Amino acid sequence: MSDESPKIPPLVWKSAIVVAVIAAISVYFYFLSSASANLPQQLGDGQLVQLIDGERANEILNRMHDKEVTPATNLIGVYTSGNTVVYLSVYRSRRDAQKAYTKMARSIEKGNPLFTDYRVTQLGGVEASFCYGQEQDHYFFVYKDRLYWLAADQPVAEKMSLALVESL
Repeated sequence: MSDESPKIPPLVWKSAIVVAVIAAISVYFYFLSSASANLPQQLGDGQLVQLIDGERANEILNRMHDKEVTPATNLIGVYTSGNTVVYLSVYRSRRDAQKAYTKMARSIEKGNPLFTDYRVTQLGGVEASFCYGQEQDHYFFVYKDRLYWLAADQPVAEKMSLALVESL
């Protein structure tokens, strides 16, 4: 009787290592995307006074849309200037963020009872959509794998939106 344990073929070891490395990289990038999602502490003249994240942010965004629309990572930031609120959703890819952006833009452009005056504009070189609703100006745009929506009172909305783009 031999004391040697059975040998595992090299191909099995190599396959197991490749699978483990791919899994580790996937987990790393998932958490990197989630962990790096943040909003600026200062936005124009406004200070971040409330940050909502996790399940609470998901609940708020889904309730606003009357259905589940959120990706896994969402943040909501409330600022001191002009009743500014920034909504940030992190998607798996820029393509996914762009799809969500396009869907929202088309819905508002076609006619939405909550929003009027839809138009496409530029914010510091970034294409953005603008609309007016709920007594505030709204700007929304895609940056990398993120979809940003900023709502603010008219006197500061454009300035705050530009400050948001410049912070990215």
